[in-house]
Amino acid sequence: MHPDTFSLPPLALRENLRSGQQVKVIFDFEGLEEDGTVSMQGERMYLVVGEKVRDRYIGLLLDQPQLFEPEDYPYLRPGVEVPFEAQHVIEVSNLPRAVQRIMFSEPPERRWE
Repeated sequence: MHPDTFSLPPLALRENLRSGQQVKVIFDFEGLEEDGTVSMQGERMYLVVGEKVRDRYIGLLLDQPQLFEPEDYPYLRPGVEVPFEAQHVIEVSNLPRAVQRIMFSEPPERRWE
């Protein structure tokens, strides 16, 4: 995923995210190459932090993954809850309160269970 193209936020920040913060995380997917070999592919996507449950966060996905078609993997789509850990976070930013209210004014498209 080319870790030399970004710098990680401090671990203390990544371990203490607050509800409503926007984070960019790295998702790793197994992909099947044309020759039948399996390879790991990564994609960076944005989420809004919802809550922390033990050592994991639950966030609302803001992006549509580009590595596959939505119908091939229907769970990952904008508005669904996705678990992630501090180790996956590569960027943290604060959203305006008005945007946070909009993000959480409706229930997620799908809850993580």
